[in-house]
Amino acid sequence: MRANVTDALPGHAQPRSVVRMPTGAWAPRTLWGLDMKELSDKEIAKIKSHFDYFDEDNSGKLDLKEFRKLFKVIAEDSTRAEADAGFSAIDTDGSGAIDFEEFLDWWQSNWFVY
Repeated sequence: MRANVTDALPGHAQPRSVVRMPTGAWAPRTLWGLDMKELSDKEIAKIKSHFDYFDEDNSGKLDLKEFRKLFKVIAEDSTRAEADAGFSAIDTDGSGAIDFEEFLDWWQSNWFVY
């Protein structure tokens, strides 16, 4: 059974703090203990496991409903409109779903540690 989106992911801590970026997007100072400057294969695998956790239908992609759940965990005070805008921005090919490559590209360019 999946945890509620407000629960910590199994075996991992919740994000410690979240800041509003100038673009209006949300970005954590730290997330699941990962330093987002340079990602190792191990870190990418950990991000993939989190991505897969929210991929409820095991399609290899996040639909809007799945992304909203993920977004609520990483930015719990965010609005549905912010999640929807984030989804649209990340879905660069306009397919209506976010694949892991799109997600990782977004992650690497938008999540950082102060």
